[in-house]
Amino acid sequence: MRILHVSDCYPPRLGGIETQVASLVAEQRKAGHDVRVLTLTAGPKDADIIRLNAIFQRSLLLRPLSTRDIIAAYKDFKPDVVHTHVGSGAWLGWAAVRAGKKLNIPTVLTIHSIWGRIARAVYGFRLQPREKFRWVAVSESAKQSIHANSNGNVIANGLSVSQWKSIETRSDRLTFITASRFVRRKRLVQLIEMFERLAHKHPHADFQLRIAGDGPQRQTMLKMIQSQHVVVLGRLSREELHSEFSKAHAYIQLSRLEAFGLAAAEAQASGLGVIGLQVSGISDFVQHNFDGFLGQSDTDIEQFLDATLENPEKLLTYSKNVNVESKPYQWTKVLAMYEALYQDVIGR
Repeated sequence: MRILHVSDCYPPRLGGIETQVASLVAEQRKAGHDVRVLTLTAGPKDADIIRLNAIFQRSLLLRPLSTRDIIAAYKDFKPDVVHTHVGSGAWLGWAAVRAGKKLNIPTVLTIHSIWGRIARAVYGFRLQPREKFRWVAVSESAKQSIHANSNGNVIANGLSVSQWKSIETRSDRLTFITASRFVRRKRLVQLIEMFERLAHKHPHADFQLRIAGDGPQRQTMLKMIQSQHVVVLGRLSREELHSEFSKAHAYIQLSRLEAFGLAAAEAQASGLGVIGLQVSGISDFVQHNFDGFLGQSDTDIEQFLDATLENPEKLLTYSKNVNVESKPYQWTKVLAMYEALYQDVIGR
């Protein structure tokens, strides 16, 4: 099958959507598909990547007359299906949706984010069903944020689980790990505040929260740390993060606006129980009180941690219960679901 992926951002720029699109492209090529990418991200020349010049404005890459560019790429490559990727705002991604409608091109749209009221008002009408168009959310939580009762599909982000399997080398200290960009919506400030309260309440307990990543809130976070129970590790390579996972006892996050939670899935594939909020995307692959803990609120999570510091055996039980073969992010499942969706919009 000939597939044209359209994504505003694509490696060498690193991040959530672009990393996931690159992984999907690589897996589809392994499966024998002919795949090309259209993007606004500058980078090295590649016969299978069409890089358009863009105007950078704040956090958006802009390309006037993008619909024309997409139609030209479509006529040149003649794909069976166009697969476009957006968060909420994405100049090129939404232009591909418009082009698909204009030319009646078989089009699949994947939405990689949680939507708020503004995104629903601005983009929601573009999701109207038509014969050769289907849209996908990466979790049930993301789908609910887009349209509570809709015709959207749910297909998880894919993960190469074999790359994350760990030989258990857990620290003697009870260790919690999280990996995230240091921005407000990830709620790392609230996570640090929670662990500082636990440190005050359990002054003799040997535990630690280790935070991997970087971002604009770094200095704010460092100023908040008043004990040895919280450590900021900075940006880690995949190998370094893998090592941290192998030494930890559980992964934890407080983000409510997590469309999927790829770092949490990577931690789970490493054999860790995952602690987080029920409203986030991790609820698609974490079973409450079986291989993780899903709280209804921050208070629920803090009470759980309070009890866990006295009896950490629960975390070991969660780890033993992790079965990645049953998880929706297995590439075999993800690829099969996308291929079925492609066949659907093509009309076969």
